Amino acid sequence: MIRRPPRSTLFPYTTLFRSQNLPNWFTPGLLGHQAVVNEPWRKDILVLLAARHIREIETFLSYEQAIDKSSWVITVKAQVLLEGRQPIWEDCKLELEKTRAEEGFESATLRCFVQGNRLSTCEKFIFTMSSITCTVCLSDYQKLVLAVYTARRTMEKWPLRVSFSSDSELEDWLTLLSNTCCESRSIRGSPSPKAIWSLTSRGDIFTHDPLNGSELTDKLNEFFWRQLGGHLQVIESCVAGIVWGLGYNRTPWVYTGGWGGGFFKGMDNSSFGINPMHDERLMFIYENQRWNPLTGFSNRRLLTDRCMWSDKSGRRECTKENTKLPSIHWLWTTDWLVDFHTPGGVDRDGWQYAKDFPMVYHGTKGLTDYVRRRRWYRKCKLSTFGPWEELDSVRLVDISMQVDHSGCPMTPVRLWAISVKGEVLCRIGVTHSCPKGIYWEHVVLDQVAQSVSVGGLGEVWVITKNGNAFLRHGVTDEVPAGSIWFVVGPPDKDSTLRRISAGLNTVWAIDTANNLWYRQEIMPLFPEGTCWKHVCGNVRCISAGQNDQVWGVIDIPFSTTGVVCRRLGISKENPIGTNWEHGIGGGWNYVSIRGYKSSVDIVI
Repeated sequence: MIRRPPRSTLFPYTTLFRSQNLPNWFTPGLLGHQAVVNEPWRKDILVLLAARHIREIETFLSYEQAIDKSSWVITVKAQVLLEGRQPIWEDCKLELEKTRAEEGFESATLRCFVQGNRLSTCEKFIFTMSSITCTVCLSDYQKLVLAVYTARRTMEKWPLRVSFSSDSELEDWLTLLSNTCCESRSIRGSPSPKAIWSLTSRGDIFTHDPLNGSELTDKLNEFFWRQLGGHLQVIESCVAGIVWGLGYNRTPWVYTGGWGGGFFKGMDNSSFGINPMHDERLMFIYENQRWNPLTGFSNRRLLTDRCMWSDKSGRRECTKENTKLPSIHWLWTTDWLVDFHTPGGVDRDGWQYAKDFPMVYHGTKGLTDYVRRRRWYRKCKLSTFGPWEELDSVRLVDISMQVDHSGCPMTPVRLWAISVKGEVLCRIGVTHSCPKGIYWEHVVLDQVAQSVSVGGLGEVWVITKNGNAFLRHGVTDEVPAGSIWFVVGPPDKDSTLRRISAGLNTVWAIDTANNLWYRQEIMPLFPEGTCWKHVCGNVRCISAGQNDQVWGVIDIPFSTTGVVCRRLGISKENPIGTNWEHGIGGGWNYVSIRGYKSSVDIVI
């Protein structure tokens, strides 16, 4: 049985009076307001309250209020690649702690705790988010990998590599880390016209903007790289703030000025310019065989030979079964097929022959050819989103915008391109307010072209399929297609040029063996120059800027492939420079600095 308390019971923080014993102030008319104010008990209460306010409130006014801050921690179980003579994957716990004040973002810390079999104690990696210079997906057919770069790890060419168990988990952490890095550096909005644009070998798009954010540095390893949505194989920028790109299926795309899309999943997307994107690409594997005197070509190999099924280099095994799609956003559209268009030629069954692995391959078997390979391909399709707008039905293999544009929004930009048929095209009506332009004008050239670059003073350089260079002279605003071609031969009979980039007064080219060449003695009265000078090898991509600065993507033998670099030591006395300064690397494929300008640039 529950007893109810009597009405006269005293509850916490309340006072209950019996009706027959009410104080005088409850009786109307017995006391006036002034009489109550002057009561001694009231004055004592006010003194006590004032002392309590000083003791409990004013004493702590200088202290930071805990209620103004909030923090949260998110963790995930993953694997991390540890350094050593034989790098090994070990289990780890990845943890991101983020602190937020009333006025916004304050700080964030990334921690990685490792307790592997070969470690006697728990190893710990700690990064403040403001020290991270890039987060990028480096997944391959074996593991789903996210790489975290800092200035020191960029110099050492050893980012923190973390492997996740699923694509969705990888993308969630990539989104989280990318957004937190941008918050820590106060980076938001569109990249400026002076931004550097780059692409990874996976087609991911990254920018470095010297005008966006709080960083002020000319050290390449300290540059912060921000990812934008989309998927491209070629990208080109200019000082007018116009950016074009080409997908793997050769579709041209124009930058809308937005940001986000792709894996960001709406967390930090702009409210405009995010459009659906599609792309297609081919995945290649190689079938390898060796000649046996008794049975002919077969799968029986030497112990030192590459695997029966491998990638192009032969260093890793790639079979039809274990070759995976780049991500969950891709879908296979065909089965595996023999490639009868492999460079170097093939026989009627698709085989290429050589004396040994690896050598130069050809399509006809010789008496001394003891190995052969056959390339297989399979097509896949991507569906994603990004701040890009599809141009039209014309498919292109290369694009270039003028390097010496004034930056005036009303001034037209000279934009040239090469179609998939090898035709030279000039885009009319490209301006800041109309980045897509109006129409294409065909520029007649009696050879099949593959690369184009618009240099200073209206000089347009073109590389043809047979490795020759051509210079288009007389390009002006009144005559946008120019007036005459000058023929410029290759460096020598053994070098076939494949790509070109022209600065304000300089011209650089890459041949099929990835050697870099510089065109000497280019002058206003002799714009085609005199000869080619060899600079170095292992260069994938080259980009010359508005002040004749030169950047590229190079491969470092026995170390790292796809490193973004800047050419140092360029001067009037030494126009080819002295050496490369290494920046972000390990999986990059393309860079464009056509609109970029820094304090270390030297005008030639």
